[in-house]
Amino acid sequence: MNLKFDKRLFLLTIFSIIGIIVFIYLEYTVLISSSLPYFCSVNNTLIDCEKVLNSPYSKLFGIPLGIYAIVYFIIDLFLIFLLYKKMLKIIYNIFYRSIGIIFVIFSLYTMFFLINSICIYCLIADGILIINLGTILYYYKKKVFE
Repeated sequence: MNLKFDKRLFLLTIFSIIGIIVFIYLEYTVLISSSLPYFCSVNNTLIDCEKVLNSPYSKLFGIPLGIYAIVYFIIDLFLIFLLYKKMLKIIYNIFYRSIGIIFVIFSLYTMFFLINSICIYCLIADGILIINLGTILYYYKKKVFE
C-alpha cells in the first residue's frame, strides 16, 4: 500500500478511533455491565448520563444511539482510508460529516431542551464530529486552493 502521510487525515483517523473507543466503553458499561461509566453524574449539576441514557430519546428503533455512533465512526474510518487511497472524492466525506452534524444538533437540542441534562460521553462525540467536519473542510480548502 502506497499511502502518503497527511496530518489532517491522520487527525481525522485519530478522532474517529477515539469516538469508537468512547462509545464501545459507554455501550459496554451500560448494556453489558449494567452500570454507569465514571464521571457520568455530578450532584447538583446538569451532568446526569443516567437521565440521558434512560430517556425515550436514547434509542432509535429500539437500538441505543451509541451503537449507531460506533457504526458511524467505523464507516468514517473507511471513508478516511478511501481518501488516503484517493479512491473517494472529498465532497463525499464532507457530505457524510454534515449528516453527523445533523445528529450533533439533535443531540444538543435533546440534552439541553428536552431532557435538561447532559451526558459527557455524548458531548465528547459531538465535539469529535464538529472537529472532524472542520478538519475535512480545512483539508478540502487546502486541496482546492493549492
